[in-house]
Amino acid sequence: MARRLPPASLPSSPRPVYRQTEHFLRLLSRVLRQRYATSAMAGPTSFQFPPHPEGLTVRDATPEDNDALIRLELESPLVMGDIEIAFDRAPDFLARHRLHPGCRVVVGEMDGRLVGIVAGVIHRARIGGQSRLVQYIHQGRIHRSAQRRGVASALSLTLLKWGREQGAETPYWFIGENNAASMAFGGRGGGKWSVPVTFRDYQVADASATPASRVPPEQLSATVALINAAHEGQEFFEPFTAESFAARLSQDPQYGPDCLRGVIEDGRLVAVAGLWDEGALVTEVRLDRSTGEVRRSSVAAVLDWGWAPGREDAFAALLRSLAAEARALGRDALTMCEPAPGALPDPGLPSRSWSLNIFTPAVYPPAAEDVKGIFVDLVYF
Repeated sequence: MARRLPPASLPSSPRPVYRQTEHFLRLLSRVLRQRYATSAMAGPTSFQFPPHPEGLTVRDATPEDNDALIRLELESPLVMGDIEIAFDRAPDFLARHRLHPGCRVVVGEMDGRLVGIVAGVIHRARIGGQSRLVQYIHQGRIHRSAQRRGVASALSLTLLKWGREQGAETPYWFIGENNAASMAFGGRGGGKWSVPVTFRDYQVADASATPASRVPPEQLSATVALINAAHEGQEFFEPFTAESFAARLSQDPQYGPDCLRGVIEDGRLVAVAGLWDEGALVTEVRLDRSTGEVRRSSVAAVLDWGWAPGREDAFAALLRSLAAEARALGRDALTMCEPAPGALPDPGLPSRSWSLNIFTPAVYPPAAEDVKGIFVDLVYF
C-alpha cells in the first residue's frame, strides 16, 4: 500500500489497510497455527489446503490482466466514514512488482472476470541476528461483489503454499497501529513485534535546494559500505555485497544506477541515497463523499541510504536536495524508513512520522531491548 499524508482527523495511519485484508489475515492466522512450525517452516505437517470455492479459478497474473487489475484496485476503496481511498496504478499495474525478483502475484477469476488479487514476495531478511528467507504477504484486494465467498482464502493459501515450497521460514505482514479490527484478526497467529517499524514523510511543497550529484559507477563499493554501516545490526536489513547491490540496480529501469544521489568531497563519498519515483507507478485517490471533493496525491521514496561517520550534515543536505527533486517530479512528499527514534538527521523540512506493527507468525520476534533498529525496504510495499 502506498504511503500518504492524510488529514490528522482521519483515524488511520498514512498507509491505510483495506477491509479485505482483515479477512485474509484472519484466515492466515488460523492456517499458520496448523501449517507451520512455531519457530521455522521446516518439517512436514498434516495440514491439507482446502479446495477452491466452486466457480473460482486461481492463476498467476499476466500483463494481459493489466486493465482489469487497475479497475479492481479502483473499485476496492478503503472506506472511513465519509472518506474513500483508492489507488490508481495506471498505466502499468504490475510495474512495482518487477522490482521484486522473488515476487508472485495471483488473481482469482469468477464468471470470466477478475475478482481478487493477493501478492507475495520472498526475500532474505535478518531477524534476531540470523539471515532468514521470509515471505511478505500484501496487496489483498477482493471486489465487493465477491467478498465472503472464499476468494481471499483461496488466493492467500495459494501464496502460503508457494512460500513453503520455496523454503520461506515465515510469512510476515504489517498492520497500522490504529487499525483495531485488523490488529485483532492479524494478531491471532502470534508473532507480533514489541517494537513497530516507523516511517517519516517529508513535505516537499516548499523544498528548494541545489540538485544532488549522481553517484558515479566507481563509487559503487563506497556506496555499499555506507549503506551497510548505516543499518548494521538493524532488524530486517540484509547487508549488501557489491554484486547483490549491482543486481538490485539492474532488476528494473525504474530503480537503477541513475537513481543514486550522493555528496562527494575530495573524491570521497560521504553521503548517499537512492531516489525511487514511486509516484510514477501509483497515485492515491481520496474522495470526500460529504462534499464530492477528490484529491490525488503521490510520493517519492528514499530507498538505500547512509553517510560517513560524523557527516549527518551532508546527509541532511542530501535529503533537502531529494525533496526538491521530488517536488520537481510533481510529488507531494518524500518518504523513507526511520529505523529508530532520532536516527535521521533533521533536514529542516516539515515532516510527520507513522508506524506499522510487524507480525512474523512462524519466527519469534527479538526482545524489545535487543532491537537496535528496524529497517524495512520500501520497494516491497
